[in-house]
Amino acid sequence: MNAGVLATAGIVLSACGRGEDLPLETTLGTSFEYFPPHQAAILSDVADMLIPQTETVGAADTETILYLDQLMLKWAGERTKLEIEDFIDSLEAEALARYQSNYLNMPEDKRKEFLQEIDAASFSENLDTVPVKSYRRVKWLIFHIHYTSEAANPDFVLIPGQYTGNVSEADYLALVDENRY
Repeated sequence: MNAGVLATAGIVLSACGRGEDLPLETTLGTSFEYFPPHQAAILSDVADMLIPQTETVGAADTETILYLDQLMLKWAGERTKLEIEDFIDSLEAEALARYQSNYLNMPEDKRKEFLQEIDAASFSENLDTVPVKSYRRVKWLIFHIHYTSEAANPDFVLIPGQYTGNVSEADYLALVDENRY
């Protein structure tokens, strides 16, 4: 299977606060429907900085932001949409304030340094700083989408049903075997 094809099993949205699974299929070449080009480019760059391609697939390979675009249309509530849009707007505003440049016009090393500063601040006591407030949510979504894709995690098995905490290893393995595609 092409490394750029997202898991057809979908994403477990119960972990994102919804009760149903939402299988989405996207392939390379599919265009963004929710995010305008500038916003999609910013989110794609952030995702690539967070999960770069190394000896393993990166966020670009799993089309993480394209998948997020589809989630914005089919899953995201107004609060999630506002959080992501706030992140993009505040990232741009902070880049202009600090570097007198739009985020995407900054050199790659400056963008990386900038995101590292935001990431460090997101674990501090002061979450009111811009764009830290919405960064953690965006980062969580990026990592969740990426690591539940078939390309990033070929052993991922979607286990439908309700959440059951503290399952034994034997019960877990039985569920995995039972639901393997």
